[in-house]
Amino acid sequence: MASGKGSRKSGFTLTEILISMIILGLIMGAVLGLFFAIVMHFEQSNDITTAQQRGEMVLTALGPKILAAGVGMPATASFDQFSTLSSPSSWDSAVMVSGDTELTVIYAVPAEAVVSGETSLTSSDVSISLTGTMPIAAELKKQPAVAAGWVVFPATGVALMVNDDTPQVSPLVLTPQGTGIVYDHDRLHLVRAARCSVDGANWFVMTDLKPEVTRHVVEGIADIRFDKSTDGKSLTIWVLARGSTRHDNEITGSTLPDWPDEFEPIGPENRHYRLKVVQRTWGLRNR
Repeated sequence: MASGKGSRKSGFTLTEILISMIILGLIMGAVLGLFFAIVMHFEQSNDITTAQQRGEMVLTALGPKILAAGVGMPATASFDQFSTLSSPSSWDSAVMVSGDTELTVIYAVPAEAVVSGETSLTSSDVSISLTGTMPIAAELKKQPAVAAGWVVFPATGVALMVNDDTPQVSPLVLTPQGTGIVYDHDRLHLVRAARCSVDGANWFVMTDLKPEVTRHVVEGIADIRFDKSTDGKSLTIWVLARGSTRHDNEITGSTLPDWPDEFEPIGPENRHYRLKVVQRTWGLRNR
């Protein structure tokens, strides 16, 4: 008769089970901690990326205007030729900074029309023959108090006031504000002006001047600062952009390494956001 001792099965003791549960709990805790760390890092990275993109969007919107500032306009520092274009009341240069938080730019936008034949400018009206597509009446009209009433030619450096009731047809009748020559094959440029700043709702806004039309361009901009060098040769812009998530507690200090000390400290509300400073410098013409 076989003995029953060989058929006995051994199991886990209570101590072994408890130790296994503790080890499993430690492993699960470590996994969950790593998971939450990854999620938080992703959220932070996404927020910083959003702020970076917003700052870059502001500079992208400003770039073409700054690069075109002063194109075809008087080479001297005096912009009195545009005195009739009364916003602002006095143009002293193509790029003007007010209180380091507001930028005003007078710039030129190329049209599709090209000069046909050379014309000398005197104090009297001139007719400029053009080939190609003429601007529509809304873009070019006989109204010296608005930007649409002015044109320039890059090689001439003289402001010309539209003095034609039907400017969408060539030749174009213009009143020169100085002397010079309009050269064959030069391109017609339309004069435009804009004022740029950040409003109280943290939008970067551009106001087209005369007539004034304000456009909300980029949201989530905490601050913007403009600095025109003392010699007028360059313009530096700092954009303080914020992420899309507002946190209950302040997560940013009153200063940032890339935000110059001479600027006002970061306000309490903006400290609830992750912030990014985007900065760029442009060279200026006709300063």
